Amino acid sequence: MKNRHTIYSLIISVFAGIYLSSCATLGSVYNQGSYTIEKVDLSLPDLQITTNFEEDYEKRLFYPKEFAIKSGSEIVINTTQFAKDGTPVGLIVNNGKIIYPAVERYAGIVFFKEETGWRAEIFDSQEEIIEKYGSNELPVLAMGGFWTILRDGIEYEFLDRKDYRTAVALCDGGKTLLILVGKKLSFGDCAEIFKEQGADVAMEFDGGSSSQMVINGRNVLPGVKKRVPVVMGFRRMCGRVTR
Repeated sequence: MKNRHTIYSLIISVFAGIYLSSCATLGSVYNQGSYTIEKVDLSLPDLQITTNFEEDYEKRLFYPKEFAIKSGSEIVINTTQFAKDGTPVGLIVNNGKIIYPAVERYAGIVFFKEETGWRAEIFDSQEEIIEKYGSNELPVLAMGGFWTILRDGIEYEFLDRKDYRTAVALCDGGKTLLILVGKKLSFGDCAEIFKEQGADVAMEFDGGSSSQMVINGRNVLPGVKKRVPVVMGFRRMCGRVTR
């Protein structure tokens, strides 16, 4: 990876003398493209992961920023790809219930609620999720995406096509979630970025003009404004989501 310049931003928030978070946000420039990474500590006991299905969102297609405001989420991202009519194409599980069916050729991420916080796992095929857990033991939440791009330090090979990207990765045995959005990035670029951040496994969500991440009400990809049918949000009862 040549001509790479990384800017680290350390954010420390203090409220009423209580240390809340230390940051989290990595803004970078890579091969004339730019991206933002947010690191979410899934082990936080008061972390809430929400979707538009859980929030009973009235609109079928909407802007992630709208959902962020309504749900009070600190971070909101687009997730599953969709057909022209707005129907999601891929597995979506909410509160242990299948909302949309699995697509075998695509990857998916699952979230389990544990005694303290959450734990996540990425599967190369959404069908593997159904086969492993069955319909009676499904995770609390599952989101389908496109393909796995990194596993056990090995980057999967894809055509070198640059575009807007939304991707996620896991560290620390599924206890830390990395969320990346950026422009002029290929799948391989995303995999290498995640690998350098210590990720064990990573996958792509819907990209192109659908790619959006809203942080504290601001879309970090200015100019990208497309309505989508599926989002995922992160919020805490107190403090900040990121670390």
